[in-house]
This record gives sequence, structure tokens and C-alpha cells, in this order.
Amino acid sequence: NVAGIEWPFGFHDDEPGDITVDLSDQLLDAMNQCSRDLGVTVNTIVQAAWGIVLGRLTGRDDVVFGTTVSGRPPQVSGIEAMLGLFINTLPVRVRVDATDTIAALLERIQTEQTGLLDHHYVGLTDIQQGIGQGTLFDTLMVYESYPLDREALTKGGDIEGLRVLDVTSNDATHYPLAIVAMTDPRLHLTAKFRKDLFTDAEVEHIMGRIVRVLEAFVANPQAPVAGIDILEPAELEAMTSVVGVEDAPTALLPEIFAQSVAVDPEHTALVANGAELT
Repeated sequence: NVAGIEWPFGFHDDEPGDITVDLSDQLLDAMNQCSRDLGVTVNTIVQAAWGIVLGRLTGRDDVVFGTTVSGRPPQVSGIEAMLGLFINTLPVRVRVDATDTIAALLERIQTEQTGLLDHHYVGLTDIQQGIGQGTLFDTLMVYESYPLDREALTKGGDIEGLRVLDVTSNDATHYPLAIVAMTDPRLHLTAKFRKDLFTDAEVEHIMGRIVRVLEAFVANPQAPVAGIDILEPAELEAMTSVVGVEDAPTALLPEIFAQSVAVDPEHTALVANGAELT
């Protein structure tokens, strides 16, 4: 349940939505530097960002989302050359303590996920049965790290009179919302979503929030997590502006409210769960 929207599972006929956001070179360079400085992966940084956004959207400080792993443990000799579908979808739990610094949160998530590497083969059904629960998550955050050498494919010469002109891939998810991070060749985020549950504008807002969290991460990793603002400037202005009151920052909150009431007592003061209060 994100932003008050209940997401039913099941088959649907709608073509899934697809929105991509390219991260700037400056942000990606800063993320790589942050990754090196803290000893965490870029995947951990992206997962933490989604954990914070998901928590803010749902009003929770403890969230679970799914991720896809390769399912090819390095301990198995020759695993990378074996044919077959090894990938597995597993839950990722992110607990956000408002007193944590960004660095502490990233390091904790990295440690927790590293400790689970030897158990990536466990199926999602087995996990659900083991803890006695059904659905554990309804969003995905997937980091795809298998770069494709397009130039080698398209310029590698003929093979028995055939050559590759281009390579594209199409996929979809049955989950209401999936965020896919891929480097091809620069890092970009793609949201795949059910159009019967989300509009393009809603997903674009969510993607913007993820980018703002990533920017906050790299701006000051020692800053407290509670200080991260996911709102757009226009949203913040709409929430904090006071109608008809001048010099509001110098007044106390009760004074600001009283002045607003005097100016326009019928102006909407609060909107929540479909109800409005003046």
C-alpha cells in the first residue's frame, strides 16, 4: 500500500508503463566516489534510496521490497558457464532509524545484505512458508549489472553472412511497481508499472524523489537520514506557504495560523484521506 493505493495482485490486460530517468554524470561520479569512500556497492546506495522513498510514501520506518539476484554462487565451479535460469527474487528489508547518519544506514544495509549472500538460492515461496506469511512485498528494486558491448556485436563482422544490427530487450513485471537500475553505459533508472494503478505523472514524481534522495546521499553522507527531503520545491512551497501573511518566518506558529484565519477563514488548511478541513 503506497500513498494510500491498494495494489491487488493478479493478471491484467493493460500494457505496463515504462519511464526512464537518466542520472547525470556528476551524480553518478559522486555515487561511485561515495561507494568507494564507505566501502559499499552502488546497488546498496540505490536500495537504500528506494527504502527511504518507500518508507516516506507509506509512512513507515521499516519496509520490505523485492530484488532479483543472479542465483549463481561463486563457490560453484563453472557456474557462469552453466545454461539455465538461475535468477531468484528475494525480499530486502530496510529499517530506517531517524538518528542514523546516511553513512551508517548504507553500511548497515551493506552488512545485512552481504550476510545473506550464501542464502540467495532459497526460493521466495520457502521464505514465505518459513515465516508464516504470504505476500512480503509489492514493489521491486533491481540492479542489473551485466553491461552489453553493443559495438562488438554490431561491428564484429559477418557470421556466415549474418550480422547483428542492434540489440533490444523487453520485459515486464506483475508487481505494481518495479524500479530497475541499469548501467548501459551510464546509470539510468527505469520504472515499470501497472497503468491501472499509477499514472505517468505519479511515477515521474516517485522517480524524482529517488533522484533527490541519491543527491542527498552524496552531498553529505554524514548528514542525518531524518534531514533528507524528498519533496519537490513546488510541493514544499505549497505545504509551507501561508496565505496573506507577511513576514511569517518572524512569527510564532499560533500567530501565523491566527493571521491566516483572519485573512481567509474558509481557505483549505488540511487535506488527508479524501477529507478537507478549513
